[in-house]
Amino acid sequence: GWVFTGFPWLQFGYTQIDSPFFGIAPIFGITGLTFFTVWASAVIFNFIFALSKKQWNLVSVNALLLLVVGGLSAYAGKVNFVQPKEEKGLTVTLAQGNIEQNLKWDPEYLYATVDIYQKQIFEHLGTSDLIILPESALPTLENAITPFFEALDRVAKEKNTEVMIGTVYRDEQSGKLLNSIVTAGNPDFPYELTTKNRYSKHHLVPFGEYVPLESLLRPLNSVFNLPMSAFQSGDAVQPSFMAKQHAFAPAICYEIIFGEQLRENLKKETDYLLTISNDAWFGDSIGPWQHLQMARMRALELGKPLIRATNTGISVFIDAKGNIEAQAPQFEETTLTHKMVPTEGKTPYAALGNLPIYVLSLIFVLLRGFTTLLKRRLNLSQK
Repeated sequence: GWVFTGFPWLQFGYTQIDSPFFGIAPIFGITGLTFFTVWASAVIFNFIFALSKKQWNLVSVNALLLLVVGGLSAYAGKVNFVQPKEEKGLTVTLAQGNIEQNLKWDPEYLYATVDIYQKQIFEHLGTSDLIILPESALPTLENAITPFFEALDRVAKEKNTEVMIGTVYRDEQSGKLLNSIVTAGNPDFPYELTTKNRYSKHHLVPFGEYVPLESLLRPLNSVFNLPMSAFQSGDAVQPSFMAKQHAFAPAICYEIIFGEQLRENLKKETDYLLTISNDAWFGDSIGPWQHLQMARMRALELGKPLIRATNTGISVFIDAKGNIEAQAPQFEETTLTHKMVPTEGKTPYAALGNLPIYVLSLIFVLLRGFTTLLKRRLNLSQK
């Protein structure tokens, strides 16, 4: 999960998001749910083994253990750790441009891409509170097209609609190239390159967005020179990203698989989780569906509704229990509009992170050590 920047793709616990054990996630998070998945599998094996050997005392012990975990999960699944704030709902539109990966960074396709998203934006200005475009929606430096953003900022303000856009941005002070999100039409943060209302991706994809040991590897082969593979990281913890006076905790693409990072960026005022992505890299494989499953888990763990805007799909609205409320079809140029209601309060995992599962693991180890020592002493006394 963290060695060499980490790659916790599809931990075993994700298999349980649609199972009766989903209720463990808001308490122990995906690490805890993975722990219980592996542990329950071992208990089931021991139960079957004891049954085959007619060791009835072990059969009853393992059956009891399964009932305890099942009961805990069933109870947790019915508990509402967070409450909806009905009066603060937002009507949100997701713009899905469906730009093929082989065209996405083609300079000759820039104007066609701008035209697609401009049309989708103008269809919903004045009717939606917020319009969200996917990761790096416009395939050029934001710095190079600031007149477009300034014009959009003016029009969006007139229509009382805000627009979030995933951009490629170069910080002119530090020189950093950043994968970021910025807003247009926000009266509190008028659009400018130096706006404080910007989120910049922290957890970058190795080789996809940056090259480890760059000075050694880049000269070796063109495989290490993918388009836009020279990004730098934003801060690990950043201020809430604001739109329509609502606070968002963002994660760009790959970052959504890191539950602890998103939890650390959760603030008391956070209304929604937000992720924007370009899953066109995956083609028609199972990858986008796996990515979506992990995004659903973040909503379930943290008890916050999640909004996911993507280039080719799967663009969705997810409630605080990890259920999909509305979903756009994959590989279609389309928009999806839905009213999202934020929540208040915290799940145990949002408050404590992985601490409870670490403590529980330590208790299990100590108990095992104690019972082993006790057995040895009993055996010695009997001898």
